Amino acid sequence: MEAEARRIIASVFKKSGKKKLSSSDFFLILSMDLGWFPPAEAKKFVKWAEENNLLKKDEEDILIPTFDIKTIDIPIDFQPSMKKWKTERKPLRERILEYIEKNSNIEDIDERIKEIMEDKKIFFEVAALFVGINLNLDMGRFFSEVEQFILHEEVEGYG
Repeated sequence: MEAEARRIIASVFKKSGKKKLSSSDFFLILSMDLGWFPPAEAKKFVKWAEENNLLKKDEEDILIPTFDIKTIDIPIDFQPSMKKWKTERKPLRERILEYIEKNSNIEDIDERIKEIMEDKKIFFEVAALFVGINLNLDMGRFFSEVEQFILHEEVEGYG
């Protein structure tokens, strides 16, 4: 699934000829130019790609791929399968951990999180937010999901 997502993202950026795109430009290329997703699904795909650390936003809220699009081979007849993007999602814990790992040079992230978790008697997800914030990472993308998890002890994609 991630390989296909990388192809989709690389296709959009290659089509645009740019290294950065506004969200609206990304949606337009994905839905209008390439015709792969209806606009609402294009927005969901971008959200999924951000949550799974394939796209990130810079300080000006512009989308940037987190990988080198030049390394992605896109077959001429490539068409993404829509079903995948409506159902699959990595667990919240895994997405937070991956985000911190990809955006820091720290190797013992999991251990740091578990130390805080045990010391403060808090959920792993909350401890992970502390670690990310202490590393000056933008953890705001996870706040509402972690809040929902705390309130309900169950969030879609948690496992």
